[in-house]
Amino acid sequence: MLLSLQAFTSHNKGFIIYGTIIGKISGKVYLSHEYQGVIHTDSAVLKQGKFILKGFAPKAQFYTIKFSKADTDRNQNSFLLDNKVVTFKAAKDTLRKAIITGLPDNDIYMDFYNHAWKPVTDSAGKIYGRLSIADHQGKVKLDSVTRKKFDDEFAGLEKFDQAVVTKYVMAHKNSVAAAAIVLERFINYYEFNPAENAYKFFPLNVQNSVFGKQIQKAVELDALTSIGKPAPEFSQPDTTGKIINLKDLKGKYVLVDFWASWCGPCRRENPNVLAAYDKYHSKGFEIISVSLDNNKNSWIKAIKADHLSWAHVSDLTGWKNVAASKYGVKLIPQNFLLDKDGKIIARNLRGADLDKKLSEINFNN
Repeated sequence: MLLSLQAFTSHNKGFIIYGTIIGKISGKVYLSHEYQGVIHTDSAVLKQGKFILKGFAPKAQFYTIKFSKADTDRNQNSFLLDNKVVTFKAAKDTLRKAIITGLPDNDIYMDFYNHAWKPVTDSAGKIYGRLSIADHQGKVKLDSVTRKKFDDEFAGLEKFDQAVVTKYVMAHKNSVAAAAIVLERFINYYEFNPAENAYKFFPLNVQNSVFGKQIQKAVELDALTSIGKPAPEFSQPDTTGKIINLKDLKGKYVLVDFWASWCGPCRRENPNVLAAYDKYHSKGFEIISVSLDNNKNSWIKAIKADHLSWAHVSDLTGWKNVAASKYGVKLIPQNFLLDKDGKIIARNLRGADLDKKLSEINFNN
């Protein structure tokens, strides 16, 4: 059940959703959300295509309406709900296109993705389209000149993205939607500086929202893996089951590389990592790759296909990987370069940046 029942709504403190489903007159509608790590689900009976859902939202956050309890149900709509009177109208086969009224924060959130952010996605689509043609969907290695051209374009896209997000968030800083957008567009993409800067401008109610708390926690975790900090220790089994300890690699420069066999960008980045390993391994450079796979066969097959001859470990728990959690990994590929003492000296070295950083190191010191 939801975290409140009639006790809350009877005091007019909760929400009430008046729903209409076009083309479906009977059955059930489910409303679910996650709170403090637990999934809560309530339901309502459809009568002549109408339903009513009541409850209490401890804090504004995303709730999902669907026709099944199953997490795999793709016909659903997630929206930013708080304790308001809401109308929800949708066709039975396209819940995601529902017309939702009565939720100002959700309107702000949706306006960002439907309008403000669209120029960013349009630009990204064009760049990725040209890249796909140039490298034949990742099957052909690009020459250095072409690779740099695309790297420069992606760097420009990143700046454009930051500018668009920051402008919109600052214009709506009094809404929890702004914190949700910062979490999705900055925190989830390792843009901690702009996230922290935006967070400082939020009023207390937004900072203390579900999303504000997650931003704060992520920024604090990022500080633990910032440049100059000791890298978090971990040990995990390799492909044969042997336990590999990160601390055993001290005395060498080590790249802790997070990836997965199913991650397209990771597989496209692997040739750059392999080139760096071949060039600097004899000088004292090591790599330990941590896979976020949960299928061992797929993991091993990818290692062999990409000719990755260094240490590989995984606890085969996907995104729940313990090492990934310690490093705050929410997006892959992601890497951390450690010095001989196990301290982090660089992060997220992609493309030519890895070779450039390694070329600056005096491995004899």
